[in-house]
Amino acid sequence: MATNIDHGALNEPNQPQGQTDVPSILDVDSKSTSDPDLEALHEPDETEGEADLIRTLTSALKSSHDPTTAAAKLADDLRQFFFESSESEDDADGLLWELWMVLLSAVWLVPVDHPWHLALVAVVETLHSTGGPVVEFEVSEDADHPSN
Repeated sequence: MATNIDHGALNEPNQPQGQTDVPSILDVDSKSTSDPDLEALHEPDETEGEADLIRTLTSALKSSHDPTTAAAKLADDLRQFFFESSESEDDADGLLWELWMVLLSAVWLVPVDHPWHLALVAVVETLHSTGGPVVEFEVSEDADHPSN
């Protein structure tokens, strides 16, 4: 028994019957021509770490039109940022959480056909493949256990 579903409820008021306003991956152009506004990633209640991560991300992505080059720069810049900004493992943990939230927001914002989208995916692959700790902390002589 076939069911006839009326998709008209999904349409905009002036949209022809049978057409929805939901984008399809098949509708994507081969390359986006303009760069997304990464300032949209900023939020009124963001932390200093989030603001710094967004600036780092923006700078690296705008540094090259080649996604591989931009991803390599972003991975290096992020590692440097973590070394300079983390005084403890708790600081690093908090910044890592903020990094993932910023990256997820950026991936959501940047169209899939834009080179920056490839760079964002590549930076995650680069950070994963290089492995190792994001930051290392010296072991305090009075500590009961190492902090790294």
